[in-house]
Amino acid sequence: MSFPVCPHCKHNFTEEEIFHTGSTVFPTERDGDNTETSCLNCEEELNITLSLTPEWVFSDNAGDDIY
Repeated sequence: MSFPVCPHCKHNFTEEEIFHTGSTVFPTERDGDNTETSCLNCEEELNITLSLTPEWVFSDNAGDDIY
């Protein structure tokens, strides 16, 4: 899973910042949920919309991912 990056300062948000600390509030529940917040690093305003895009990973009989 890749985590979001602030479009202003390029801060890479971590799982801890998104789901646990609440320092920058991210929508995490339903596709299309929207939150107005600010970046914990540069304090610029952010308008964040959750996009739950489906992703499928294929694997072979040994359990290794096939790309």
